[in-house]
Amino acid sequence: MRRPVSTVCDTLPVVDALEAQPKGDRYLRTMMVQGAHYILGPFGEDSDLRRWGLKLAERGGKNAKKRAVVAVARKLAVLLHRLWVGGEVYEPLRNSQKAMREVA
Repeated sequence: MRRPVSTVCDTLPVVDALEAQPKGDRYLRTMMVQGAHYILGPFGEDSDLRRWGLKLAERGGKNAKKRAVVAVARKLAVLLHRLWVGGEVYEPLRNSQKAMREVA
């Protein structure tokens, strides 16, 4: 049986402003953001992560660069965890090489 929309909306939890605050290890978060700044900066080597971050930074407004840095930092953390758990080797241009193989 379907409930009316108003009933569904009334049961949804209210998101508190404090829940949006960063949590976790402060030092690790700082290191990830600094790494993202380096990746997106002028000395960062070419990689899929850098290309994705620069494309994200180009899209839009005043805070696009800041959002791109945080997004790259998060993606870097996920990538490092995945490499660590899986024991894989890092390939900086993995998606680019995959696309080139599909075209050829």
